[in-house]
Amino acid sequence: MLAGFTTVFMMANPIPALVSRGADRRWPIAGFASAFLAGLGFLIFRPQAQNWLPVVLLALGIGGSFSLGMTLPLDNADEANSWTSFVLAMGYGLGALGPLTLGLVRDLTHSFGPGLWVLAAVGALKLMLAPFLYGGRLRKAA
Repeated sequence: MLAGFTTVFMMANPIPALVSRGADRRWPIAGFASAFLAGLGFLIFRPQAQNWLPVVLLALGIGGSFSLGMTLPLDNADEANSWTSFVLAMGYGLGALGPLTLGLVRDLTHSFGPGLWVLAAVGALKLMLAPFLYGGRLRKAA
C-alpha cells in the first residue's frame, strides 16, 4: 500500500499544473481537499475494508495539494518573496507539528481513530477556506 500511495502521490504532483492554469485556484484546492476527506472518510467509517480506494484518494489529495501549495507563491510575482517565506515558515512549521500532535492524540487515547478525526478537521478547514482563495491571495468575503 505504501508503494501504491507513493506512486499515486507522484502521479498527482503534475495535476495542478494541468487543471489550474488560470489565476483562480479555488476549484483545484477544493477538489484535492475533497479527495483527501473522502479517503479519510473510508478510513474512519470503513476501517476494516482493505482496498486501494482510500490509498488512492489520500495520495491524490495530498500529492495535488502539495504541488499546488508550492506554486501559490508564484501567482503573486510582486510578493513572491513574502509568500515563499510565509509558505516555508508556516507550512513546514505547522507541518512539523502534525506528527507530534497525532502522536500525542494516539498516546492519550490509545487509538488511531481520534487522530483521523483531527486530520479530517484540518481537511475540512482547507475545504472551507478554498472559496476565499483567488489567485493565491486570501480575499475578504463579500
